[in-house]
Amino acid sequence: DLAIARAVAPLPVLLEYLAPLTAPGGTIAAVKGSRGESELTEAEAAIEALNCEHTATEAMRAEVGGRMRVLLFRKTGPTPPRYPRRPGIPRKRPIA
Repeated sequence: DLAIARAVAPLPVLLEYLAPLTAPGGTIAAVKGSRGESELTEAEAAIEALNCEHTATEAMRAEVGGRMRVLLFRKTGPTPPRYPRRPGIPRKRPIA
């Protein structure tokens, strides 16, 4: 089971979108730009709340956009029933 997204939203919001689509034991791949590492720090609460764990960060070079990072997460359990929230709420009030 794999969910992947690129250039969708800040990491906490992106995880809230993808976690419900991923079965426990599955992988979430978030393709991020040069800010990937700092977004990882900002997403700590979302990672925990959504039953995920960061497993790796892979650097890559894209033909368009330069240096990218692929942040990999493993889904460790089911998504709590309160997620995902209604449209617009994750962006207005990210999990903190």
